[in-house]
Amino acid sequence: MKRRKEFHLFPLGILLFALTLTIVSGRIAIHAADLNTELPANDSTEISSEIPTETPVVPSTENPKPVLQGLIHDKNGHFYFYQNGKKLKNRWKKVGKNKYYFGKNGQAVTGKKNISHYLCYFNKKGVLTRKIDKNKKMVALTYDDGPSVYTPTILKTLKKNDSVATFFVVGSRVSTYSKTVQKAYDNGCQIGNHTYDHKILTRVGKKEVQKQVSKTNRAVKKVIGINPVVMRPPGGATSSNIKSWVGMPSIIWSIDTLDWKTRDSASTQKAVLNHVKDGDIVLMHDLYKATATAKLSAYSDYFKTHDETSQPIKVFIIHYNVIAHKIKTEI
Repeated sequence: MKRRKEFHLFPLGILLFALTLTIVSGRIAIHAADLNTELPANDSTEISSEIPTETPVVPSTENPKPVLQGLIHDKNGHFYFYQNGKKLKNRWKKVGKNKYYFGKNGQAVTGKKNISHYLCYFNKKGVLTRKIDKNKKMVALTYDDGPSVYTPTILKTLKKNDSVATFFVVGSRVSTYSKTVQKAYDNGCQIGNHTYDHKILTRVGKKEVQKQVSKTNRAVKKVIGINPVVMRPPGGATSSNIKSWVGMPSIIWSIDTLDWKTRDSASTQKAVLNHVKDGDIVLMHDLYKATATAKLSAYSDYFKTHDETSQPIKVFIIHYNVIAHKIKTEI
């Protein structure tokens, strides 16, 4: 009896297992069918793959006109200074270490110019090289008969003492010492005419006088680019006729150091210090070593501390044409 019960239970278990398997398989098949169903073509959930872009800004092809600013020179080599596109006029302006003066047309001044009570010297680029207060007391040192091998020594001493002088050169010597003449001019010294052969002009006629002067002018201009504007007749020998024939101021002197005679540095210094006063023109010669070694520092120290009115002579060595208004001299 027990064996028959076991036989009927076994087929029932198999039946239940088969039924369960059928139900699960049906659900899986229905889910697979759902997955294979296509979405409508016009489904609103579709997302565009395009990325919106901004409209590019095209830069202008027109170049704006530049605003001129600072120190500018034109094709002719003239210098101007612009501030916010406008030329600076009738004004001083310092650019770096250099100082300029721009005139009424805005152009940098070159050469020599009186500005207020100052006599100003500018180089070819308009840079100020020397500024002299004409209201201050002053004397002028002048050297005749050169240039020579001793002239560079004088130039060195002048520069050391922040001073300049007038050199009345003999025309026949200029080409031999052209570098020295150029150096003197570059240092701010004045180059004057002392005839071509050092001839005493009162002993020759009009034609020879003019020849002596014109040949020297050409020799000087060949070196420094300009003609002398002052001359000194050898020995100071002149006349009303000679003055008219020369065609430029004839400069004499107020103190003669007699250095050509003494050939002694101490005597040359003494001749100056014992007699100098405001407005004097001192005569020396750069042909002699004793003159070249005379201590200009002694002059400057004296001029700064001595005067009849107890007023220091602050500017003591300058061009004749600066002090012409202070003295009486034949021109």
